[in-house]
Amino acid sequence: MTPGASVDGFQLHRAQASALCADLPKAPAASYRPEVDGLRAGAVLAVILFHIDPHWLPGGFAGVDVFFVISGYLITGIVAREFDAGEFSMREFYLRRVRRILPALWALLLVCLPVSWWLMLPADAEAMGKSMLWSILALANVFFWREVVTDYFAPQSAQMPFLHLWSLGVEEQFYLFWPLALWLLWRVWKAKARVAGAWLALLVLVGATLLAELLLARQEVRFAYYMLPARAGELAVGAFFALAWPRPRARLHAPDLVAQGAAVLGWALILFSFVWLDEGSPFPGLRSLLPTLAAAALIVSGGRGGADMWLYPLRHPAVLWLGRCSYSAYLWHWPVLAWWRYLWGQPGLAAGAGLLLLIVLLAGLSQRWVEGPARRLVLGLRNTVVLYVLLPAVLLAALALLLTRGEKWGLQVYSDAQQHGWQALQANVRPAHHLAWVCQRQVLDAETLSDAKCEFGAGSGPAKVLLLGDSHAAQFAPMIRHAAEAQNVRVRSVALGSRAVLPGSLAGVVSDSRLRACEHGMPQLLARAADFPLLIIGSDWASYAARDAWVWDRLEAFLAHLTARGHAVWLLPRVPSVDGYDASCQAKRLRVGDWLQCPTTLPQSGAAAVVNRQLSQLAARIPGVRFLALQSALCQEPQCPVVDSEGRATYADAFHLSVHGALQLASELETSGALPDLRTP
Repeated sequence: MTPGASVDGFQLHRAQASALCADLPKAPAASYRPEVDGLRAGAVLAVILFHIDPHWLPGGFAGVDVFFVISGYLITGIVAREFDAGEFSMREFYLRRVRRILPALWALLLVCLPVSWWLMLPADAEAMGKSMLWSILALANVFFWREVVTDYFAPQSAQMPFLHLWSLGVEEQFYLFWPLALWLLWRVWKAKARVAGAWLALLVLVGATLLAELLLARQEVRFAYYMLPARAGELAVGAFFALAWPRPRARLHAPDLVAQGAAVLGWALILFSFVWLDEGSPFPGLRSLLPTLAAAALIVSGGRGGADMWLYPLRHPAVLWLGRCSYSAYLWHWPVLAWWRYLWGQPGLAAGAGLLLLIVLLAGLSQRWVEGPARRLVLGLRNTVVLYVLLPAVLLAALALLLTRGEKWGLQVYSDAQQHGWQALQANVRPAHHLAWVCQRQVLDAETLSDAKCEFGAGSGPAKVLLLGDSHAAQFAPMIRHAAEAQNVRVRSVALGSRAVLPGSLAGVVSDSRLRACEHGMPQLLARAADFPLLIIGSDWASYAARDAWVWDRLEAFLAHLTARGHAVWLLPRVPSVDGYDASCQAKRLRVGDWLQCPTTLPQSGAAAVVNRQLSQLAARIPGVRFLALQSALCQEPQCPVVDSEGRATYADAFHLSVHGALQLASELETSGALPDLRTP
C-alpha cells in the first residue's frame, strides 16, 4: 500500500491546506477531487489504528486495499487521458513515479536504519538490513514471502521495521506492466482502447481474486497476502472504474439518487469491512472485494453532484490535510510502532494515543520537507536517475550490507562485552527443544522413534516411559530427566510440533498448515507408544479445543482406551502463560542501556487454570490416569515470576518454560517431596 504514492501527477488542492502540507501547486478547481484525499485519510487512519491495537479497528488492515483502488483509479485515469491526447511518455511516467515515491522512502530508510541498528539485537538487525536491501529494489513483498517464516499478523512481524513496505513493492510491480498493457491497447484498439482496457482490468480482477481464493484453500496464505498475482485485482478495481467511467458527471448525467446510492453503499461496505473483518479472516480473495468495491463506490459517487451530503466527512479540512500527508503517514507509522513493540510490547491506550500523535507529526514534517520539495524539483532524466535513484540506493545498500555482513567481513559492529553478554543471556532462555535428547520434530520420521539419543535417564534396558505430545510436553523434559536420573529410570522423548495427542483425523483441530505432517506422524507415534507401560502426555489443549469443542470428549475416550490396554497415563499441566513477556528483554537492555526496564513478574492469563481444571477432572473420572498438578510450584496467582532471584529466565517465551525454568521446577518439587515417581510396576 502506498497512500499518497497513488497520486502520480495528481495535483493537490491548496485552498484548505495547512502550513505543513500546503506546498504544491494549486490545481484547477474542476480537476480536484477532495473526496479522494479524504478517502486516503480514512484509509491510512484505519491502518494506523489497527496497527496500534487490532481491537480498536479489527478490519483496519483493509485500508491497504482502499489505497490500491485509489492508486489504480488515479494513475490509470492519468495515463488514459495522456494516451487520448497523444501525450503519453513512458519515460515521463516513470520519472514522475520516481519523484513521487523515492525521496520520502529514502528519507525513511536513512533515518530508520541507524535507529533500528541501535535498538535491535544482531539477528534482528541482520533481518532488518536484509529487508531493507529488498525494499530498495521494490521487492520487499518477495522478501517477506520467501525469507520470513511468519505471517503478517504474527507477533514477530509487528517488530520488523520495514514490513509495511511489502505493499509498496506490490504497487510498483503492478506499474511495471500495467502502462505497457495500456500502451498496447491504445496502439491496437485506438478509439475503443478504453473499453478494451476496462475489460482487461475486469479480467485481472476476476483472475486475481480466484487465484487468491485458490491459494488460501491450499494454505499458501503468505503468498496470497504479499504477492502481486493475488493482489493485482485490487488495483484493477480502480483501473476498471477509471476506464469505464472516466468523467461521470459529463458522460452519465446520473440522477442524484444513483450518486447517493453509490455513496451510501460505499460507506456501508467500508465500515462493515473495518468492523467485520479481523486477523483471522481469510484474506485477500473474495473478502477483499468488500473494501475495494466500497472505495470504488465512494470515488465514483464523488464525480456526480448528488452525493455531496454523503461525502462531506471526506471533505473536512482536517481530513484533507491527513489525506495529503497519507503517504508519509503510512511510511512512518510502522517503524514507530515496531520500535515501541520491540522494547515495550503492545502499547496501551495512553501510549497508543501518544504514538498516533507522533506519527501524524512525522507525516506532516516528511510531507512538508521531503515530499513537496522533491516533487517541485523537476530535473532531466540523467540527473533524476543519479540524484533520486542511484546515489541514495547505493548509499543505503552499502549501509545495509555493512550491518548484515560487517561481522563476517571482520568489522567490529558490536563490542566484545555485548557479544559475550548476549551469549550468556541466550543460554538462559533456551527452550527445551534446543536440547538434542528432547527430539521435538515438525515432521516425524521413523528413525526418531528408535534413535538412542532420544532417550535419557539412568539404568539399563529399554525405556519404559514415553514422553509424548507437542512443545507443551517437550518443555517438561528437563524436569522429567531430573526425576528419571534420581529414580534410575529410562525415558524416551518424542514431540511433534503443534499436534494434539489424539487418534484419527485432526482436520479442524490443528492448523491446516500442520495437518498433513500431524496426520502422517501421529499414527506412527501412537503405534510406538504401545511398547511403554507409562505414557506422559502434554499438548496445547486450549488451542485445539478452541478450534473444536469435541477435543475434550475425544481425549477422554482416548485415555479410556489407553488405560484399558494396560497403560498408566500422566497428564501434564498447561503452564501459565504470561502476558507481555519478552525473553530477549535483558539482551535488549544490554544493547540500549539500563533505561530499559525488564519486569521480573508478569500477570498470567486465565487459560491455564481452565485447561488444568478440565485435565484434573478427566484424571478423576478415568482409573489409571493421573494429573500432575504443578500450578503451585509454577506460579503464585495473579503474578508469575519470569526470572529467578539471580536474574535467570524461567520462561523461554510467553507459553513455555525455559530449560532453566524446568530444572528449577524439578528442584522445587524434589525439595517438597512432590517429584513425580516414574517407576513402573
